[in-house]
Amino acid sequence: EEAESDRWLTVFVDRIDIYSTLHFRETYSLPWSNQYTISTQRRSRTIRWWDNDTLIYESITQGRTGGGSFWPDSTFLIDPFTGDTSSWLSGLDPLDYLLYPSPDWERAVYNANEEPFEAWGLYSFEGELLTDLPWIRGDVQWNSDSSRFVTLIQQEDGERQIVLLNREGEITDTVFIPENYAPLYGWSWDNRYIAFTQEVRSADPYNVQHFLYLIDTQEKYIIDTCFDINRDAAWSPDGMQLALTGRGANYPIYIYDLELRGIYPVAEHSGDIIGWRAD
Repeated sequence: EEAESDRWLTVFVDRIDIYSTLHFRETYSLPWSNQYTISTQRRSRTIRWWDNDTLIYESITQGRTGGGSFWPDSTFLIDPFTGDTSSWLSGLDPLDYLLYPSPDWERAVYNANEEPFEAWGLYSFEGELLTDLPWIRGDVQWNSDSSRFVTLIQQEDGERQIVLLNREGEITDTVFIPENYAPLYGWSWDNRYIAFTQEVRSADPYNVQHFLYLIDTQEKYIIDTCFDINRDAAWSPDGMQLALTGRGANYPIYIYDLELRGIYPVAEHSGDIIGWRAD
């Protein structure tokens, strides 16, 4: 339950409610004996699940820095069923928007300084720098077993490449050479396919298209869907379909089917795509 304070631009948390998706009702409510705060600034955006039994939370001191942001106080773990808290033992900020942890949290790609780009590196859970990754220029997407990640890099001659790296930060494959910036939309759940878009620009600077591509990391080829995606994309649990939003006044939702190698509409009006049911 949240109540906003205009003066400090914070959200006060009075309690945490847990709902069961099996019973469609509230199953537990954790009251707070004191109030913590969450900044609405991008550095500390949310409270979220750490695993099936634990929430991760960053408390914020009520004060402003010269630039108008909030000071992080401490990061800790909460058992929402008992109210017990424990310390966050990693040297990395789990809510930092420039942190890309592996699913097992034993590795993380991180830029502690925002700028310059050369500050990117691969870190251990304890916060130890394992290797520098100075050529990263885009998002980082780990596969589900934490063995590999994909990212966009830039070589010294300016050439961009989408590459695969192992968990030691070593490049194992160059899978695509985009002409422009190429946002990544993640791995399929079976760790076979990677979705990304390729920007195509025209003489009109406001007319930028984002065509959807899929990388087959098993057979090592690229699927050009020839479809201009709007923003969201989410893989189905079986890894054979991708839900996405297309262009148009209402941003309709489409499904790309890997077996059919085709796209078909499923909804005329779209909000943000959240994801798929597990089954």
